[in-house]
Formats: sequence, structure tokens, C-alpha cells
Amino acid sequence: MNEIEEMKREMRSIRRSLDNCYVENNSLRALVEAQHLKICELVGDVDLTQRGLGIAFLRVRDIERWGERELGFPHPLFPLEQRADELLARIRARRQENQENEEAEENDVPQNERAEEPAVEAASELEN
Repeated sequence: MNEIEEMKREMRSIRRSLDNCYVENNSLRALVEAQHLKICELVGDVDLTQRGLGIAFLRVRDIERWGERELGFPHPLFPLEQRADELLARIRARRQENQENEEAEENDVPQNERAEEPAVEAASELEN
């Protein structure tokens, strides 16, 4: 009888350990989901901020050109055209990357296969 009680006690402790692991797993999952939502929110904010900066740069560029044309300013007051072009290029690259990711998700193409395709193409070009 003593052995049976000991086995029951061990089973209870194993069950408690499993329950604790389940609770810890769920709490960790909740934390990860919360962090994921924060990251998504920050990334969305980055997109909006970059878009806002791009619009601001375009407006400043229009004002600079207007100043040169209408008021005869010899050069832009705030030479931001290069920064505006860089920012717009980053925005366009991010948009293209997002579109490619969305298309890949729609086609259910795993990331590994997409990453290997350009490498295979580059290797075949080198062989030729």
C-alpha cells in the first residue's frame, strides 16, 4: 500500500508540474503576442513617419522650385532634394518588399524556397 501511495504522490507532482508548464507556456505566449503587437504598431508608425517625411520633403522641394522660379532665388534655401530622393527610394523599396511578401503569402511559397531561387539563378549565370 505504501508503494501505491508513493506512486499516487509522484503522479500528482507530475500532474502539477505539467499544469505549471501549461500555465507558464500560456503566459509566455501572451507576452510574445503582446510584444508582437507592439512591434507591429512601431513598424506601422515607422511607415507613417517615413510617408509623412516624404510628403514634407516633396512640399519643401516644391517651395524651393517656386522660390527659384518666381522669386529668383539662386539656390534652394534648404537643399533637401537628395534626402527626399533617398527617403522616397526607401519607401518604394519597402512597399515593393511588402507587395512581394503579400504575393508570396497568397501563393503559399515558403521563405526558404524564395530565398534559394535568386541564388540558383546567380549560380547558373556564373556557370554560363
